[in-house]
Amino acid sequence: LGQRRREAQFLCPEVRVLARDEGQEARRFEAVVSALGTVTPWVEARRPGRCSFGVRGPVRLFGGESALVRHTAEVVDAAVARIGAGVPVGAATGPGCQIGMADGAFAADLAARSGGAAPEHSVIVPRGGSPAFLGPIPVGVLLPVGSSVGSADGSSDLVDVLIRLGLTTLGAFAALPVADVLARFGTDGLDAHRLASGIDDRPVGHRPAPPDLAVSMAFDPPVDRIDRVAFAARSAAEALHERLSARGMACTRVVVEAETEHGQRVSRRWRDEGVLGSVAVADRVRWQLEGWLHGPPAVRPTSGITRLVLAPDEIVPASGRQ
Repeated sequence: LGQRRREAQFLCPEVRVLARDEGQEARRFEAVVSALGTVTPWVEARRPGRCSFGVRGPVRLFGGESALVRHTAEVVDAAVARIGAGVPVGAATGPGCQIGMADGAFAADLAARSGGAAPEHSVIVPRGGSPAFLGPIPVGVLLPVGSSVGSADGSSDLVDVLIRLGLTTLGAFAALPVADVLARFGTDGLDAHRLASGIDDRPVGHRPAPPDLAVSMAFDPPVDRIDRVAFAARSAAEALHERLSARGMACTRVVVEAETEHGQRVSRRWRDEGVLGSVAVADRVRWQLEGWLHGPPAVRPTSGITRLVLAPDEIVPASGRQ
């Protein structure tokens, strides 16, 4: 894990390198996220394989944090078994799902990644303990998952500067005065500082979005294949971005909704670390459509899609953000 491909091939010449198939990941992941709807209706997908939800209500419902983690792991394991891999529940040979619990999705994600297979090796950070948990973690985790050095969002530049200044851990960065961070790094740096501090992982100035910002597209005849709707999805994502930009706003959480020929409506919330630009929204629409149109039969719509809606669910001022 984390080893470079060339190094792995040198150490094990017979190793097979498989290209990542995000479409397949999205198709299978939709079954998992759909199953988690039995735990809470407020699941937020982030990327294929990663999602989060608030636990205040579920913890009370299932009788405590450990019980919630155990039940969630059982739901995920059962969903994976139903996908069709031929592996019975509880007999998986892989690492299984990883679950973390903390104050905020950022700390919870790091808690999940620092642990092992759930539920036995899940990491539950005590309430109020996120700053201490985050403190020794390297600042490199502030880079969004999947980003590359020199990415347009500026997070790689922020991390590079922090390292050059000797601020190599989240705790060291969090110790900086807020006013100094804002003056030196701007709004994006302030958002990263809040993540590192473990106090609130929602962007500064976040608010619900007015309904008139939503973008919709109709399909006649109905579509039932991803290649027939992918271009329209990109166009819708660009239209949403332009509509938000005209208001001086940016999107941090988007709802992808589809309506079928039979009147069925399905929807899913998506977010990522920071602002969702047009490319990020288009990726998430494509992943979601992969899950709906080509996923397991249990999660597929009953007929072709006649309408696609992208609705910003949470927005922030766009000033100072890329």
